[in-house]
Amino acid sequence: MTAAGEPLDVRGLLAPGEPPPPDRAARERIGVLTILLNNSVMGGYDRSMPIAAERYRTHRLSGDYTSVASALGAHAERVTGAADIAPAIARAAKITMDGRPVVLEFITRADPEVPRYFTPTY
Repeated sequence: MTAAGEPLDVRGLLAPGEPPPPDRAARERIGVLTILLNNSVMGGYDRSMPIAAERYRTHRLSGDYTSVASALGAHAERVTGAADIAPAIARAAKITMDGRPVVLEFITRADPEVPRYFTPTY
């Protein structure tokens, strides 16, 4: 249902299992929570492009995702401390119930171990 109580037509809005991007979610008043784990490292790049990673730090590309999400109309927060996680999620839950998308960007440390379920596509 839309904020006006009308049925929301989502045909063609999303690929199966894909959350809407923040700008579309904001326009359609879809209260979706996206949690982004930002460790400032591109996974696997140091193994697939070792010379570029060493010389040009191509695996260390990052951005200010919170600012981007905010500019697209989402409520966005950057969370840097473990004690701030639960309060941020609680705030996000309330905001999404009002039909506004939320992006929480958790700043984490780089982990040199790639999860077992990671399957490189290169």
